[in-house]
Amino acid sequence: MNNKNNIHIEDSVEAAAKAAADYWLACASSAIAERGAFHVAFSGGSTPKHLHRYLLMDEYRRQLDWSRVHAYFGDERMVACDHADSNYRMVRETLLDHVDIPAANIHPVVDDVLLAAHEPASAAPMLAARYAERLEAQLPHNDAGWIQFDLVMLGMGADGHTASLFPGTSILDDCTNSVVAVYVEKLKSWRVSLSFPVLEQARQRLLLVCGKDKADVLEKVFSPTDEQDYPVKRFARRIDSLWFMDKAAAAKLGEI
Repeated sequence: MNNKNNIHIEDSVEAAAKAAADYWLACASSAIAERGAFHVAFSGGSTPKHLHRYLLMDEYRRQLDWSRVHAYFGDERMVACDHADSNYRMVRETLLDHVDIPAANIHPVVDDVLLAAHEPASAAPMLAARYAERLEAQLPHNDAGWIQFDLVMLGMGADGHTASLFPGTSILDDCTNSVVAVYVEKLKSWRVSLSFPVLEQARQRLLLVCGKDKADVLEKVFSPTDEQDYPVKRFARRIDSLWFMDKAAAAKLGEI
């Protein structure tokens, strides 16, 4: 199958991150010019840090009015906002703390007071409901009534998960809620994540996937004959989902 229009393979992680940063900036500039604001959901993990470094360079910073950027999060662990495992903390420390984005434009998933007062199993559904309400109030809606991000940033785990949409979890079948609490058995932990419908309704998706440990799964994700339902596979064939990879991750894709 031909995915040349939505797959960008670069020589290195840095080159893939730069290409993704160029696309990120184009999405942001277009959204602000056309609709007056840019609503973006950030992803966690280590790979996005490379993209963030480019966004902090002067050639990128001076092109964007950060006062019109609204920062959200595709998923979050049940940890405090200053915890080392917090996606919010990672994005804040590697990007948001260094740009002129108003504090009111940053929308974390976790409320530390609520989290401290409840066990994760109770806190996660409450935080999911609160975040859904916040997104409903902040985000524009499309013609179908769904909230609509301008851009959702995603990665891919070695098991084919994206955001906190893990194989075999109940969140994969949720077609009504925009934000869902999910228990990931293999990690023995609760997460809060955007659901598939919200990810699919976004104007664009940016998937940054790097490293040789992703090569085997990427081969299956883009194989038309592999029957395993990796969650991220839903975005493999969509031209409004742009994939940025390094050669190590794409090593087994062959001619696509």
